[in-house]
Amino acid sequence: MRTKSSLAKSSLVLLSLLALLLLPLRANAEIHSLEGTYTLKSDEVIDDDLFLAAEQASIMGTVNGDVFVGAGTVEIDGIINGDVYAAGGLLRISGKVQDDVILAGGSLEVYQAEIGDSLLTFGGSIVVDEETKIGGSYVVGGGFVTLSGEVARGIVGGAGSLTIKGKVGKDVNVGAEQLTIGATGVIGGTVNYVSEQDIVVHDGAQVAGEVKKTVPDIPKADQAAFDDFAEVFQQARFGYLIWAYFATLVVGVFVIRLLKSPTDRVVEQINNEFWPSLGWGALIILLSVPVAVILFMTVIGIQLALLLGTLLFIAVYLAKIFVSICLGSWLIKQLNMTAVNIYLSFALGLMVYFLLTNLPFYSVLPLVSFIIQLGAVFVGVGAIWLVIKNSAIVKR
Repeated sequence: MRTKSSLAKSSLVLLSLLALLLLPLRANAEIHSLEGTYTLKSDEVIDDDLFLAAEQASIMGTVNGDVFVGAGTVEIDGIINGDVYAAGGLLRISGKVQDDVILAGGSLEVYQAEIGDSLLTFGGSIVVDEETKIGGSYVVGGGFVTLSGEVARGIVGGAGSLTIKGKVGKDVNVGAEQLTIGATGVIGGTVNYVSEQDIVVHDGAQVAGEVKKTVPDIPKADQAAFDDFAEVFQQARFGYLIWAYFATLVVGVFVIRLLKSPTDRVVEQINNEFWPSLGWGALIILLSVPVAVILFMTVIGIQLALLLGTLLFIAVYLAKIFVSICLGSWLIKQLNMTAVNIYLSFALGLMVYFLLTNLPFYSVLPLVSFIIQLGAVFVGVGAIWLVIKNSAIVKR
């Protein structure tokens, strides 16, 4: 991590505070928030940190600092002399990154990349190609993961399906429904895995240490009781959802009545700048976890961590209310209804939100429910932040 000169401008206090605890910002960091596409061309250079929220982001040039980016589609194929923090739907990372790379999204592709330190990926589909070199460790959490590149140290994490076709310098410690070591896989240490399925090791694969399997312990005697509990839980959940809907409805009505003007501004922000709101929200949520960990590791930072955690919890809860208002208003327009007040829009939008995020719980689409909830949180939190930031700029 590098040492930098000073804090960011006061209009970015909240986001700067989060990022500061990971890596201090320079006073004149590049900050972009826009609809559409942001492009940093191959011959362009930014001598500072880059903060970016857009519908699409393409970084082909050089950034002499850290990159914080949130967008629907992110492509990085340049030289980053710092860390990369990226969140979005589709992320494609290549080129050279001096320090860590932290990615969160639906589909992640890391190809022909040279990463100086560790790679952390969290997503549904993750592919690291054979030309990628990771100078540190690889931390992974995902659905379908294929690692064909080279990892200097070890692998830690979990996945539904994890296939290792590349070279790993040290131990592999993972939990996976299915773990496979391909014919070109080379493990320099021990493989410790948690799974009900046996590991698949193809001919030609090399493992220097032992292969140790741990089976998740679910006592058979308790399985029947667990099944009975699951059935009762599903029945009780329907009643809980009805209660939760009306409880959120009451809270939302009070928020609208007491904070009518701020609510209108946040809703307008979502309607007018959906993608920037999504991008900024993703960045804030992505940064909050490592920041909380760092703060709790210090004595003086614990109270600040609790304060920021409380503020973030409130923002996440309010995000659901604001997104529901936007959803309800959109539905009413589609139905060609006129002269409908904000309360009816909120009630309708909240009902649809609850249906979209909870009915899949009973089906085979729990991931869809999670993605909808996460998207709503990103958009709502990002819109709140942009309203606060814009208000601070106007007052100066």
